[in-house]
Amino acid sequence: MKLKTLLINTALFVSSQAGIALVAVADPNVRVCDTTPTPAPILSINHFDCSLPNSVYQSVNRTYVDQHGNRLMKTVPGFRLTNCDNSGACVHKGEFMGNAPAGLYGVTTGWYLDTDKSGGVVAYKEGTGPGYGGEYYSPQAQSSAVRQSDTEQCQNDWIKAYREEAGADAMVGSAQLSEWEAWCIKGKRP
Repeated sequence: MKLKTLLINTALFVSSQAGIALVAVADPNVRVCDTTPTPAPILSINHFDCSLPNSVYQSVNRTYVDQHGNRLMKTVPGFRLTNCDNSGACVHKGEFMGNAPAGLYGVTTGWYLDTDKSGGVVAYKEGTGPGYGGEYYSPQAQSSAVRQSDTEQCQNDWIKAYREEAGADAMVGSAQLSEWEAWCIKGKRP
């Protein structure tokens, strides 16, 4: 029974990760910030995460111009804890990182902070978005991906309700999952 539960939980985890991936790749030039403060993996400082997955563990090469006008390259961390003050200016070690409400944000190097059309904080890839004369991100563009995530949460609620009634180790077949998915899409909840 424990093996069955493990397999089901693994399948649910994989399917939930697929939903997250849909949200993440809807616009490759925009990263929607997580509105729940999370600890930074290295320093354990709470911040709003606007970074790409695993960027905290990577280094990137950045070009810069020194005081003599020479164009040089240096390796820098792929993740930056960026402080935004009460005026909305965001800075990391003296480098302007965009505009956002006051707080501490985790941003991938090569990205900057700004808002979307609804006022939510997002990170834009350098060279794109309003900081470079482009459009503000529209959250409605991801509505189908968000609905997918809502559907998965609804299915998880059905699984939980079913197991409360039938027992913690009760098997859930693919036909049952499909039926619950259809119910969730129609708005039926446990």
